[in-house]
Amino acid sequence: MLEILIIDDSAEDLGFVERVFRQCKVLNPIKLLHSGDECVALFEENSASNRYLVILDLLMAPTNGISVLRRLRARGLGEDSIFIMLSGITDIKSINAGYQLGARTFLVKPIKAEDILELLTHLKKQIVVEEQSEGYVLRWISAAAETPPADTTFLKRGISLSA
Repeated sequence: MLEILIIDDSAEDLGFVERVFRQCKVLNPIKLLHSGDECVALFEENSASNRYLVILDLLMAPTNGISVLRRLRARGLGEDSIFIMLSGITDIKSINAGYQLGARTFLVKPIKAEDILELLTHLKKQIVVEEQSEGYVLRWISAAAETPPADTTFLKRGISLSA
């Protein structure tokens, strides 16, 4: 099971993004980090053991999301994780820099349940959504697997996601 990291210097935004994941009934563990430095430290401590789905705010102080991506890449960390940029401001220069450093996509604050569904659709080659009685579990698609499972559906209020 993959672990979700949400990194934002705003406690309100952290809680909001976590609530949206829970509203979508995502059961995966979610870790909330309050700074870019905490994120880098976590990757340094767990460099070989974990892969994460990382929701990373671009505009944080003192270490912004672009600096986090630069530091991780310079140290060869986070290469197996998926980074999603998050910001309330659509700064094209920062967004492009994030893509250059390996971020997969960009979400605009405030995010909604539909944004999570769209994100999971975008990531369907790396992540599979498994339905369980209490909700949904996101799992990495094994590198050994040739193709993702044929019929994985993620349902939330009539919206479906098919892999």
